[in-house]
Amino acid sequence: MARITIPPWLIGRGVKVLVIVPHNAEFMAKAVNMAHQANIPIIFYDRLIKNAPVDIYLTFDNVHVGEVQSNYIKEHAPANGKVRLVRTCEIAQIK
Repeated sequence: MARITIPPWLIGRGVKVLVIVPHNAEFMAKAVNMAHQANIPIIFYDRLIKNAPVDIYLTFDNVHVGEVQSNYIKEHAPANGKVRLVRTCEIAQIK
């Protein structure tokens, strides 16, 4: 079984707020509860943590982010160069 080590260490150091991007949202509920017991608010970024009270939840528009990234690549790529955009299992070429 995994152990929570970082949040208690941070709580002991007197942090004012924790920003959590949980890999395992259910597991991180324990860390949220520990922080709340110490009156430390939590910002959930990109993923909600189940079974934990929400202080602030921030996320973003994935479609818009992709548009901004592709426009940047298009504007900054070498004129005669090729750019390869790799996503999980897809490969797309932009010319």
